[in-house]
Amino acid sequence: MTHKVILALGLVLMVAPIHAVEEKVKYDEESYVANNLPEKSKQQYKQGNRLILEDKFKEALSIMETLAKEHPDFPGAHRGMAICYARLGKADPAVRAYKRYIELAPSAPDANKVREIVQVYERK
Repeated sequence: MTHKVILALGLVLMVAPIHAVEEKVKYDEESYVANNLPEKSKQQYKQGNRLILEDKFKEALSIMETLAKEHPDFPGAHRGMAICYARLGKADPAVRAYKRYIELAPSAPDANKVREIVQVYERK
């Protein structure tokens, strides 16, 4: 049951807009990418997201894992990993990645949805 919820969130997050309008610190992934990632990493992130949209989750996961290693404070890499893990049916690593995403981007536009999914999973 929890796996289906996480998988469903993976689908929702995959297409959710990345523009944040929150009450405190605004997290805007587009600005983060533009201002904090070198060009090579920007291109890798675009490729990873494209692969996610094409349902090529194993390939996308490899890219997102590399990005997370190279840029451990980049929320988008952890979000991408979480989506891939969820879509591959790997709930435990998906939840770990979602938690890291929330730690790094607590004001992201999808943060409350992610928190809900993590809470459901932890109640199982």
